[in-house]
Amino acid sequence: MTDRALEFLRERAQKSRDAAGAQLARSRSEEKKVSDQIAVLTEYRATYRRRMQQAMLEGTTLQSVRDYQAFLASLDRAIDSARSSREQQREELARTTSLMQQQQRELCSFDAVVTRRQNRRAAEDARLVMKESDALATRIHTRRLSHPDHF
Repeated sequence: MTDRALEFLRERAQKSRDAAGAQLARSRSEEKKVSDQIAVLTEYRATYRRRMQQAMLEGTTLQSVRDYQAFLASLDRAIDSARSSREQQREELARTTSLMQQQQRELCSFDAVVTRRQNRRAAEDARLVMKESDALATRIHTRRLSHPDHF
């Protein structure tokens, strides 16, 4: 594989990893948003239930109690819906986490290939320099042997 092709594949893997990271961040944000919504709805339901109980202690009409109950039931439905949405968000979060990890492994694989290639080239360059140095030393030594009075 040419260096250019390898670099192209590495850049593509990096872009895929970055896109997966962005999707993971969005999934985390959505999951947090839904969890916060559940907390608000649950607190609101508890507050409203306390109000209904207080109204009943103070004496209220049957219609008022029914209105409280209907509103509490609608809050329960909203909480159930939000919990279902949160479960879907958690599944999406697990999927995007897995995708991010996969993309990161792929990028690391390309980085490892690039590093191995660079190390191999550095070793080849070092061998070439050593070979040239050895050849130069041999020539100098041969000259000294053939012309001892010049040195």
